[in-house]
Amino acid sequence: MAGRDTSFASVMNRMLQERRTGILDVSSADGHWELHLHKGDLIDIVIREGGHWALGEALVSRGIVAASELAKLDGDARKKGLTVEDVLVSSGTVSPELIERIQTQHLRESALPLFRMVGVFCQFRHEAPSFLMGAGRVPLSTLLNEGKRRIKLWPELVKTIPTNRHVYRRSDGVIAKAFAGYRPAGSASNSAGEGEKKPTELSPNERLTLFELNGERTVRQVALASGLGEFETTSALVSLQNGGMIRLVSKDGPGEAPPQVSRLPELVSGLTGALLLAVFAWIAFSWSPDIWFSPPVRSEVESEGVREARERSLHEALLRSAAENGYFPSRLEDLNAEGWVEESVLQSSHKGAGWRYVPSRLRDSYTLSWGEHPSPIHRKASLKSRGGKDATQKETH
Repeated sequence: MAGRDTSFASVMNRMLQERRTGILDVSSADGHWELHLHKGDLIDIVIREGGHWALGEALVSRGIVAASELAKLDGDARKKGLTVEDVLVSSGTVSPELIERIQTQHLRESALPLFRMVGVFCQFRHEAPSFLMGAGRVPLSTLLNEGKRRIKLWPELVKTIPTNRHVYRRSDGVIAKAFAGYRPAGSASNSAGEGEKKPTELSPNERLTLFELNGERTVRQVALASGLGEFETTSALVSLQNGGMIRLVSKDGPGEAPPQVSRLPELVSGLTGALLLAVFAWIAFSWSPDIWFSPPVRSEVESEGVREARERSLHEALLRSAAENGYFPSRLEDLNAEGWVEESVLQSSHKGAGWRYVPSRLRDSYTLSWGEHPSPIHRKASLKSRGGKDATQKETH
């Protein structure tokens, strides 16, 4: 098959109906793409001009790994004859589930803009296709349905945000207003009482986009950091701007410089410090046991810093999970099962304390707080106090 077709959508529909396996070359004035197909599924896409390493860019943009660290891992992989994806997983930097999610989204977000093009030149080659490392299959039926939706909505979106180089910031006080129902400020109750302002109703995509705005990132960088893709990010930004929740900073911003260090050390620095403290304490005890009779010294600031970093990671993971599934998880442990957070983020080094996560009945909102878990004695006392004298008498008998 070669020649000009009425639209890219009609070509893709033919590929689906015939369950083609091979390589589809797509050319236009904007560039050249190779779509690798296997029995009607998209399994890889190669962008000839202006392509980016999607996985590396996503990991750096989300602060999972620094650019310098990624370059070192890439060099190590080449020396060992491995792929960088293998090294990322074996080193514990990322999980296989996260790589699959990023790679699969890259396939979707690279192919979907082609549906908006007209007058494209397509040629199919009966050659063995390649599989994108770590990615899942993307059914062409899914691309066709989503492509139709975006063709309809995109013209209206670009009237408000014509370029992905725009830079936005949050309006003053908007975080407290938007996330009021998610993170109560020192309150045991998460329900708004009389006279209290209720949280602004936002979709999961809008909340996640708002969370990633910092007044420096371009629309494209926000899309990468949030993991939503440019279309969903642009759609969320339009809604946020119409609601007066964000302000335009620049129409052609330079963008935020990539982080020089990853955010992961932020989560483990406190644990590393605690380990070093334990080593020094053991040495001190071996040298002079009398030191243990002096008042203990603890770094509360350090432990608070670790806890705050973990809390930020949990809030971000909850928003990402809701953006993908359409609702918040029933348990925090589900975030680890889905590959959003490591198990260590959920665990507590403080005996009797931990995270209190309570999703709403419809799982469209949640509360997350840190506190002491009541001991069995406290629970018993609480039940007795509610029951009054009768409860005390029953306990006595």
